[in-house]
Amino acid sequence: MLLSMNDSAMRVLFASAAREADASAVGGVGFTLCEEIAREMQGGLWRMDAPQGELRVALELPAER
Repeated sequence: MLLSMNDSAMRVLFASAAREADASAVGGVGFTLCEEIAREMQGGLWRMDAPQGELRVALELPAER
């Protein structure tokens, strides 16, 4: 996990070894719902490009509301 922050936003990058279930989890309803919540908070949630066998997901939210 990597945490970074600038004046306007906080970003968390989660990286882990991918499992077969991870591919469907990131494309599933729960992930989509979390994306919507992050957007409502003026942020974002997305899957990032990663080497084979690794899963990377980033979450960005405003530093202040």
